[in-house]
Amino acid sequence: MSVRCVVQRLLGLLGLLGLLGLFGWSCLPRRDLDATAQGTGSAGVLDVAGSNPGGDTAIAGSKASGGTTSTGGLAGATASAGKSSEPQGGGDAAGAAEVPSAGAPSAGAPSTEPLTELPAGLPDSPVTGDMSASADASWEVNGLPEPAFQVITPSATYFLLKKSGMLVSMVDNFDASGDDWISYSDSFRPHRGLPNFGGCCQLGAAAQMTTTLDSASHTTGHVRLLSISADEAWSLVWDFYRSHVTVTVNRAAQPFSFNYRGAPGGLLDSSDRIVFSSGESHAALDALLSTKLPDEVQWLYIADDMRKRSLFVLQFAADSLTDAYGVADLDTSVLTLGNARLNAPLRFSLGLIDSTVHSVVQARVNYVIGATPAK
Repeated sequence: MSVRCVVQRLLGLLGLLGLLGLFGWSCLPRRDLDATAQGTGSAGVLDVAGSNPGGDTAIAGSKASGGTTSTGGLAGATASAGKSSEPQGGGDAAGAAEVPSAGAPSAGAPSTEPLTELPAGLPDSPVTGDMSASADASWEVNGLPEPAFQVITPSATYFLLKKSGMLVSMVDNFDASGDDWISYSDSFRPHRGLPNFGGCCQLGAAAQMTTTLDSASHTTGHVRLLSISADEAWSLVWDFYRSHVTVTVNRAAQPFSFNYRGAPGGLLDSSDRIVFSSGESHAALDALLSTKLPDEVQWLYIADDMRKRSLFVLQFAADSLTDAYGVADLDTSVLTLGNARLNAPLRFSLGLIDSTVHSVVQARVNYVIGATPAK
């Protein structure tokens, strides 16, 4: 027994009951307030894939490049190179979430029935060539090979982690020296990826997914992957086509944002632009933009003028929610649709095209819209 406690009990014997009641609590053991959580470092990125059923092998050696910085104002918005406009791990990139107006999705709204199943192939595709898929691919995460699917299309090669239900690599296939438009690396840029929903489909998310190949719909022009969480609260369908991929979110456990975090053309630099459907364009290297995309199908794209490539992103629903673009870590584009207020069921499409001309990109987007039912 400590001296302090002995003294306190002696004081009690002397009749100082008030002091005994006051100081007696100091003999209780103290809580340990020094315990802290600790992150874990890991080695650089490495993609290793086995042979797929058609004999194709994985592409090795993805890029993870740093960028240069630039400052300046854009369209009245505050430019902030190097400051992330989105919390790490996906979410609201435009600040506090807005209260949606009438007709817009509302937080916590219940999911409805799954959307219409997409066709196993599209007629009159603007991109020609066969597709293949490998279920034996992997990607290094925290120093260990993580099981993945590799999907090879004429326009892009994708790596999707089975347990996370997220894309960690998207390499354009328009020439032999394709560039990775995500460039995930757990030691360099661990928050890069897509779609980064917050509660699902990003590394470290609470919902762990199981991703399988729908062999019944697998053709030379179509690959379908199904990603479902253990409690079935999250349910995604990935439909890969020659020209693009469509992600259908049939069930979601919480309101979410659709997030792209990556390096346009392998490197965010002064040749990159963020372009709206109207043709309005801003330098992507130092932009901090917040807007409400128009039309029933909302879309925009990131153009790499030096490499003559563009990444287009579509949301198949109109809403009045704020969408945002910013830059993280001086070298990562962060595109966020929905301000963490979207609800399932909902459909998105994205794809790479070998052009930065607005009319050409718009024609490709119109093709995807015409080939994709919103419901």
